[in-house]
Amino acid sequence: MDPSAKCAGNLLNAVIIGFMVGMERVLGKTSQAVINVVGYAVGREILKHMSESGCQPKSLSDLTEALVSSRLAESLRFEVGGDGSVVATIDGCLICPKRVGGYEFEGTACPWGGMLAFMVGEVLGRQMSAQARLTPGETCKVHLRPKRGGADWLGGG
Repeated sequence: MDPSAKCAGNLLNAVIIGFMVGMERVLGKTSQAVINVVGYAVGREILKHMSESGCQPKSLSDLTEALVSSRLAESLRFEVGGDGSVVATIDGCLICPKRVGGYEFEGTACPWGGMLAFMVGEVLGRQMSAQARLTPGETCKVHLRPKRGGADWLGGG
């Protein structure tokens, strides 16, 4: 692999980790709710970039391939429930402030819930809300459920 390509990929991970750690330092252990909103905006920007690059995911399989090949996680799986819910399982997260960055603090600072709520919602054509069950350094699960009315996290309808 070209060293500049490897550096660029790792640079994105470092930016995300640094931003999440900075938010945690400023907001403390209550930061996860704010990070969910930030993650939602990040998810929107990721899909915007993919669309502008001609690689908009059309399925959860496409989304998985794009996020894993972008080196945001080593493995990502989606399970869709009959009620429209989706469980995302993330193994080997490469943007975890604790696992990758080695930071120690109480609570979590994970952008996956918000990111996936937006991206999965766009792929499936409905707004989703997220509840994360995080075990930093191990397998994490993000439970997504269809939202019932109301504005999205960024103020849209």
